[in-house]
Amino acid sequence: MIWIYCKTVDDPKDMGLYVCKSNFEQENLENKYVLKDESEDDCWIIETDNQNETSAIIYRIGPEIVAIEIDENCASTIIETLMKKYGFNNVKWFSTK
Repeated sequence: MIWIYCKTVDDPKDMGLYVCKSNFEQENLENKYVLKDESEDDCWIIETDNQNETSAIIYRIGPEIVAIEIDENCASTIIETLMKKYGFNNVKWFSTK
């Protein structure tokens, strides 16, 4: 598991949509992801449509910080995507290993 922290005032849902579009649509996998409300304030889940399992959880942890919990297999592409939009200094990540 990798935790990614991004300094932004963007809404977690908008951030999740950006991550999905940037990563799935490039690989012609349109409509292969589902962004669902977790019924908690500012908490969203990305599920891959073909496996119907959680790929990432995106939520706000402060006024300017959004956190993403993601499997380590796809974390590098998410981190790169976020750095392109928000800049290297605004994206940090931690591994459980």
